[in-house]
Amino acid sequence: MRPDRAAFDVTSEEKDAPARELRVLPAAPTPSYEDIMSTLARHAIFLCLSVLLLALAACGGNDASDARRQAALVASPGVGDYYAAELTYFSGADFESRERVFGLMKIVAVDGDDITLVTENGGSPDRDVALKDIDADPSAIEFDQSERIIITRADLEAAHAAGKIFAVKR
Repeated sequence: MRPDRAAFDVTSEEKDAPARELRVLPAAPTPSYEDIMSTLARHAIFLCLSVLLLALAACGGNDASDARRQAALVASPGVGDYYAAELTYFSGADFESRERVFGLMKIVAVDGDDITLVTENGGSPDRDVALKDIDADPSAIEFDQSERIIITRADLEAAHAAGKIFAVKR
């Protein structure tokens, strides 16, 4: 259906009407160099802070999930698990009369609630050395097979909660 042509026709009154005046708007002021740089600086600061907050949120989330993962591994120990730990807390060895020695332990047997561990032959007064060893290849570490430490599952979890075991690798 076609619209009525009369709706589009111009009447004689409209033809004779004076033309409407067009208003000219004033031109927008051109921003100065200082205004532009100030705006860019505000946007750059906002962008940098946003990226920083996202990075912090991502890192914080990883730490929490890693702690949960390690706690789960300690709660369900398996033969071959490695622990970075304070060896003097678990072992009766002398460790050259040092008060605190850190190193790796390895699970060699799990029998019900009893977990059998062995400690590495060495050890260091520096906790970070144990962390580097467990992050590298712990299978290359030599362990003292003559001293077997038997600990209950509950004591193992308590040692982890107390920070005596501070990293786990399966």
